[in-house]
Amino acid sequence: MHGWCRSICRSLCAVVLAWPCLSLNAQEAIDAAAGTTIGRGFGGIDNCGICHSSGNEQPNQFKPIDDYVLLNESQIWTRDDKHQDAFAVLVGSPRIARMEKLLGWQPGQAARDKRCLSCHVGLPLDALPNESPDHPHLIPAALLSDSRIWQGVSCEVCHGSNNPPEDHAGKTWWVDVHWRKVNSDVPPWRFLSPAEKLQAGFTDVRTPSTQARLCLSCHIGDAEQGRVLTHDMYAAGHPPLPGFELVTFAQQEPLHWRRLQAKQMFESFDATWKERTGKALLDRPDQLYQTKLLLINALVSQQQAWKLIAALTEPGEPADSLPMSLPADARPHWPELAVMECYQCHHDLHEPSWRQQRPADATLPIGRPGQREWPRILAELAAQALDSAQGDGAPDITQTWKEVTKKVDAAMLSRPFGHREQLHDACTAGVTVLDGMIQSLEQATWQADDASRLLNQLASNQQQRRLEFDSARQIAWAAQVISGEMIRLKVTEPSQQPQLIQPFTGNDVAWLSLPSRSGVDTIARKVNVMGSRMKDFEVHDIDLSKTLPRILEYEIQNDQQAKQ
Repeated sequence: MHGWCRSICRSLCAVVLAWPCLSLNAQEAIDAAAGTTIGRGFGGIDNCGICHSSGNEQPNQFKPIDDYVLLNESQIWTRDDKHQDAFAVLVGSPRIARMEKLLGWQPGQAARDKRCLSCHVGLPLDALPNESPDHPHLIPAALLSDSRIWQGVSCEVCHGSNNPPEDHAGKTWWVDVHWRKVNSDVPPWRFLSPAEKLQAGFTDVRTPSTQARLCLSCHIGDAEQGRVLTHDMYAAGHPPLPGFELVTFAQQEPLHWRRLQAKQMFESFDATWKERTGKALLDRPDQLYQTKLLLINALVSQQQAWKLIAALTEPGEPADSLPMSLPADARPHWPELAVMECYQCHHDLHEPSWRQQRPADATLPIGRPGQREWPRILAELAAQALDSAQGDGAPDITQTWKEVTKKVDAAMLSRPFGHREQLHDACTAGVTVLDGMIQSLEQATWQADDASRLLNQLASNQQQRRLEFDSARQIAWAAQVISGEMIRLKVTEPSQQPQLIQPFTGNDVAWLSLPSRSGVDTIARKVNVMGSRMKDFEVHDIDLSKTLPRILEYEIQNDQQAKQ
């Protein structure tokens, strides 16, 4: 179904949902018919659409009197956001059918298996009912007609359930505060701090590290949430997870929000915020906010990767710590190859090749797969930025970072596939060290004249390295983010920007973007996940026959140097 058609359908739903009693009765009828329900207060995107599908041009009793929000956020998500396709890609494609067969699953199981739904729907697994005591890792088939499932990764996954969960009944929930004052002592929603919103059940999406962890829980994995992509799934045909850089990914998503500094009323908002909290806003027009977000994402990426390894190397069965019961033959075991660098094993064995020149550090044994490289590639820059912000006499954060990574490397490479106990201890300690670095980074600020220094440092760090594809692209994305802020803050003109050349990006310098919704890297197809109520709509699957050759054929031009 076309985006505009889905927008109309959801707008009609929003009109109906404007009457809470009708919404409740309708949902109860659906739940009764299905014989099951989704818990934890998740009501679906249509509850959000009551306001956020109206747009500022339409009269609405909930509409703010200013331009702080556009109120078309639901429409943007419905029309353009890739996350709406997250569930649909589990249905009806030859790849999914082939994966189910190779994994020994029943046809159609991927759309009901919590190992898939943990990311492709994103609702907490304890909110999803079990098919039966014998199949606790599956949801009932009748639940597939529920919009909270087939709408994929929608509003509540990131922002929190729009109804109070069962254990919060009778208490103030964030939705009540969000669109009306509970009493005269409660400030308007926009002036509540992230901590105050979190206390009312709303996810803190303003704090950079929280944003990064939210995204990386799927884009890297999170055992506590049951989001573990295994080597079995890869071998069966799951597309490789690309390196993730938060600023770049957000820029390629259709923004359904605006940064504070882009809002017309920023100055008055800033003044009110300072009066109420005694603090200035961190997101300020004269600071390198996007660069800061990039650096924080770098540390959270490595932290999330180590956190996942620590969970998988936990003594006993790793599945014991997952929030679902898995059949014995489906439990992840260490070594879990999915957390290791894929292309240390999967590559053409031609010679000469840049791969034979790695690793640069002769103390690291060759021929043993290590942890994935891209999560750490920008973390060193973040540590160096922290050292610069602290000044002379402060602890050497860069040296601390190097010591921690050296211990993790030693545990991973001391024997084939890592020394389990040592790896668990080293990654657990690394997660703690990174917590302190992330907190310090969130309090630090950088001005326009810091951009050139950071960009020079970025290039200098890579001079002697032989970067694999995902790490090279991380560097390219980082350079784009920093240089973009240099233009925004008028540090330099676009014509004077540093040029990234082949040591960073391999043969195909121009290919820096992510797979698009259409074009050579995706396959368009029609899918119907909603039964007879709505017609088919278009989704886009990644075309691995176009994507993988670019990665496998990646080469480094050794006769050139990274330049600014």
